[in-house]
Amino acid sequence: MRTAAAALVAAVVGGCSDPVVDVEVKLPDGRDEYRDLRAVSISVLATEEFDCDAVAFGLIDDDAVALAEATGVTFTDASRGGIAGVPRVGAKLWVAEGLDADGARRVAGCTAQGTIDDDTTVVIETEPVADLVVMGHLADEPVPDTIAVRVDDGLDVPEPLADREVRWEVYGPAGGHETGAAAITDENGRASLAIASPDGYGPQSLQLRARWASTQPVVVPGFQGPRRR
Repeated sequence: MRTAAAALVAAVVGGCSDPVVDVEVKLPDGRDEYRDLRAVSISVLATEEFDCDAVAFGLIDDDAVALAEATGVTFTDASRGGIAGVPRVGAKLWVAEGLDADGARRVAGCTAQGTIDDDTTVVIETEPVADLVVMGHLADEPVPDTIAVRVDDGLDVPEPLADREVRWEVYGPAGGHETGAAAITDENGRASLAIASPDGYGPQSLQLRARWASTQPVVVPGFQGPRRR
């Protein structure tokens, strides 16, 4: 990532005929921890291979993100400024992450953009990074038909995160795979997911993802023994 100062200098030195691109990161309301950040980092991904949804749910590996990154900037005392090296033509994703004093992600967001024709300010709305907590399940039991989850902000005294989408998929023996309807957390950060598991005897893996979760996926192991007739 380039520093904000380097990006601003490069923007001034760059061609006068190019559109001027600024970026503004909007931090969420609520707790001080969402706004008292050591740094805000922005990456510009030049890609048509994936979208903001895939980034938010952790579906893209780090190597693919690194290959797509065209430029970036890190602000240490602001959440708005200039950025150099942005491709003018083609699809782009602007991904922002706010880091606390320990370097942990506290907020994140993404916005999509196409070709840039005129001076513009790109606005990235962020939201708190989530912890996805699964209610108790034993690894030697089959993946349950229903599982309860809680989504919170992962701070020392966690606050629930409402309206977070939680997705699931189950992998089973012999390449079996099932997925289905997502769930949205309620005002207490809780949701219940109806799960379907593939047929077969052997180990299972339930994989859960929440938008902007700190860990993607959260894996719940299971084991399907002989089914009773």
